[in-house]
Amino acid sequence: MSQITSTVVLHTQRPLQNGVFPIRLRIYNAPQRRYFSLPFNEQEMMYATEEEWDKIHSPKPRGRHKEMKLKIAAFEQRAIDVIKAIAEINKPFSFERFELRYFGQSNLRTVFTFFEKVIQDRRDDDQIGTADSYLDALRKFKKFRKEKDLQFSEVDAKLLKKFDMYMRAEGRSVSTIGIYMRSLRTIYNEAIDQGLVRQECYPFVDYKAPSSRKKKRALTKQAVFHLMAYELPPQSAAGRAKGFFEFSYLMQGMNFTDIAYLQNQNIINGRIDYYRRKTVRSVSKSRLISIKITPQIQILLDQLRDYDNLHDPYAYVFPVLQPEMNAEEEKATIKQFIKTTNKYLKRIGKELNFPLTLTTYVARHSFATVLKRQGAPTAIIGEMLAHTSEQQTLDYLDDFEYETKDKFNELLL
Repeated sequence: MSQITSTVVLHTQRPLQNGVFPIRLRIYNAPQRRYFSLPFNEQEMMYATEEEWDKIHSPKPRGRHKEMKLKIAAFEQRAIDVIKAIAEINKPFSFERFELRYFGQSNLRTVFTFFEKVIQDRRDDDQIGTADSYLDALRKFKKFRKEKDLQFSEVDAKLLKKFDMYMRAEGRSVSTIGIYMRSLRTIYNEAIDQGLVRQECYPFVDYKAPSSRKKKRALTKQAVFHLMAYELPPQSAAGRAKGFFEFSYLMQGMNFTDIAYLQNQNIINGRIDYYRRKTVRSVSKSRLISIKITPQIQILLDQLRDYDNLHDPYAYVFPVLQPEMNAEEEKATIKQFIKTTNKYLKRIGKELNFPLTLTTYVARHSFATVLKRQGAPTAIIGEMLAHTSEQQTLDYLDDFEYETKDKFNELLL
């Protein structure tokens, strides 16, 4: 209880283009924090400049600044009362429980409103990629519904099938339809968790989100050796793209986002220890990945790393991100890093006559498939990839499994 604090703040990490910042309620429950939009009236200030914020908090504010100071104090006091009320009923504190008590459920019961709330929560938690993906799904669902909102109980299998067919008629790929539908399924599950709809209404029993067989995205061991033997100036753009691909492959298929976030402190006693960014927020899914620095990995580190801040434990190993970047800038920078790397990898793949398009993702799939062909158990491969289920690993090995079955089928004649 002593760790939970509530403060109305000027959210300067989320500036708008006209130089103002949103006024948000910040709840801190160590070590997490969450920002909430406040129920201001249209005549009141939902946004303010830093100068206006200082006037609101001056010793003797006047006019509307005085009214805002009183309003903010009321918001903060209500938050304190809600936190105390949760403690008094002997319920563990959660941001969701706080939100439902503070704002009430009525403004969250509709699909669009709750969808938007989840998107904002992800963005406030710096899960920018997830927020953007959910936003794409919401926009498509709104277009399908012609902007007409609905209750969760109205979302049934029949409606989902119509939405599916609507996207197919637009020419959307099976993969894209699957992504949008899984986003909607996640939102529905969160609504159930928060008591906004009953479990028996769950529509994804009779409707299954589609999935497509993945394109071939793995190199053979011989092709990987061929790539590594391909000589390029190490500090050229193409040479660095090739170097990062090799680093990812040798680092157990390390994701390029994790490569960008790698810090000097992750290099310990001849090993690289890190947690995947994708799962670091989940205690149940997050696990330490520890990889021995082999001579080949060390060569790549020497070629690619940033030597300007070598002795700063919190500095990034590779010159991709800058410490002053916010989450959205980091996301955009990593996206450009992967895009640029892919541009040169595709050229290299064509020059080497590879039968697939060479991209950053091929490194991860190649690591898994090469190990499988060497006889490594699927469970071990999954653990090295930091997968949370065997099905994830099987998806990576899909091409290999089909190839193996085809060879056995040939023995029939």
